[in-house]
Amino acid sequence: MVIELSDDNERQPVVSFIPNVPLSFGLGGLELQMIRSMDALIANGVRVEKFEYWNETLQVDLLHLFGGSFNQIELVLRAAGRQIPLVITSMFVRTSSKFSYDAWSLADKFFPISTTFGLRKSVLKRADAVICISEYEARDVNRWFGVPRDRIHVIANGVDNHFFTATPDLAQSTFNVKDFVLCVGSVEPLKQQHIVIEACRKANRPLVLIGTPKQVDTQAATDYTAKIERMVSESDSVIWVKGLDHSDPLLASAYAASRMHVLPTLTEAQGIVSLEAAAAGSIVVMSDLPNLREIFGTDAWYAMPGSVDSFATVINDAWDSKPTYRERKPTWLKSWAEVAEQLAAVYKSVLSSAIV
Repeated sequence: MVIELSDDNERQPVVSFIPNVPLSFGLGGLELQMIRSMDALIANGVRVEKFEYWNETLQVDLLHLFGGSFNQIELVLRAAGRQIPLVITSMFVRTSSKFSYDAWSLADKFFPISTTFGLRKSVLKRADAVICISEYEARDVNRWFGVPRDRIHVIANGVDNHFFTATPDLAQSTFNVKDFVLCVGSVEPLKQQHIVIEACRKANRPLVLIGTPKQVDTQAATDYTAKIERMVSESDSVIWVKGLDHSDPLLASAYAASRMHVLPTLTEAQGIVSLEAAAAGSIVVMSDLPNLREIFGTDAWYAMPGSVDSFATVINDAWDSKPTYRERKPTWLKSWAEVAEQLAAVYKSVLSSAIV
């Protein structure tokens, strides 16, 4: 199916994708979402280009910025000044309590200088459309950043097709272990890999970690990498694969071979790794966060964030369960082609409004 943003007798509009940070500085969930969305849109006939910072002329019909944080304020102000239609994927994940955000929202009105909270609000409010990953995020963006609800569109992450058809053979022969716990993600304090290592030790389950230490110049990141190195070296039941390209067949096979995938993060928008694990038929276990419960419902297992005992208990309790999504595809499990259809509809709506 070809997605058209304009009538057949008109020039197909050009959409330019802008990353939150240069991809050479890190390739995480937001960047993967951007890349896969671009691929799916192009495959369906939408003209999508990579934003080029060195071009002195800008010949695009719509900008799509991935990441609505305060650091994008200058770009957004200039785009608005030139009246270029703008779509922003907000990627807002709560890191504090509701009370904290309510307090900042109130206090920001009285600060004589701009705060990061106020700048983020200015960024998001200037968008013609804001993409949120869930209804939970949409409510937060509306409540604290004042984006009208009719400008917010909920579009979840997708999954590459090959994860749905992955087989366990390659991973089983590579790791020489069956019925293991898998944890995929960049190694950093936020991801809490030490929790799953300790939980698997208590539950007496083998563990495969796949992920590269996050390359940021902070003592916390350095100390955390050293901690995980030490914990892995002291265990004979933990395998750590330091970095694996997302398209590597071993990654898809690891999902298919695992008994379950555990994501013990302190905060999480949706977790592409959980989606990929589910697509491959693995049980998904994650931190008991309200936004994740709203997305995954009864299809996932939940443990208390930061609690080794809670994760160990849930790992054992879920071990012999059979995920319902092996028989039927839940609404939260989409292909990138489905995501592209939803994005194209948003683009078409924004472009139509810009013409009026």
